[in-house]
Amino acid sequence: NLPAGLFGSTSQIFRSQRLTREPVTTRMLALPPAKRPRKCPINVSIGLPNSANRLHDPDALMASLRKVLADDPKLLEKLELILVPVDFGSITKIHKLIDIMQAADVYIAPHGQDNVNFVFLRSQTVVLEVFPFAQHAGPFNTIAQLFDLEYSEVGAAPDSETFYSCMQGKLPPSGLKSPDFLELKKQWEQASKEFQEQGVSKNLQLERSDGSKVRNAAMQCVRKQKLVFDYENVAEYVLSKAAVICDEARKLTDAS
Repeated sequence: NLPAGLFGSTSQIFRSQRLTREPVTTRMLALPPAKRPRKCPINVSIGLPNSANRLHDPDALMASLRKVLADDPKLLEKLELILVPVDFGSITKIHKLIDIMQAADVYIAPHGQDNVNFVFLRSQTVVLEVFPFAQHAGPFNTIAQLFDLEYSEVGAAPDSETFYSCMQGKLPPSGLKSPDFLELKKQWEQASKEFQEQGVSKNLQLERSDGSKVRNAAMQCVRKQKLVFDYENVAEYVLSKAAVICDEARKLTDAS
């Protein structure tokens, strides 16, 4: 077991890298009372990883965030939305990466190796990890728990065109006629139908291999899907969490 408080707000472990573990709700306390803004500035950072798992249309997600905010007078009066696309492929300096992650109040992250950067987020940052259809894997949920992040997940819609195209490129014609592939195709279609009807499907998970050629290929191809999801629903969730951050921040500043 890790020592209690190892990554807490009083931890010294990251101080040499200018990191703070103070909660995001304390950010405005650092400002003199006269400079505290009327609206709560909420930084929503959107990860654009240098890998296969990329959001299909980050511009559409940002447009949905702006629209949901504009359509809600109470939120519009309370929040100032700051949208920050984070292109990990263009960040070459560790201090710049740290500054970007430390500035986030909300972080929307496609599943992938760049999520090791969760360790640079402040305590209580709202994190939403986006998974490809039929894939669910750690370890970033565990990292989020260790670092006291408010973590949730969203599953993307099935991208059957990309998945099957990839499978055709990885399997020989005989493999595409094999019982293993035909069974996988049946499971995929059933899970896709379930997703269309219910908005979620947990009956097909392809993040692990069973040693077969079909499963090995599927494990790789599932990661190549376009990450498309209900942008408006995610925007509503994100802004509801942003409002909570704002309310808590106001309580702290009013009490200071």
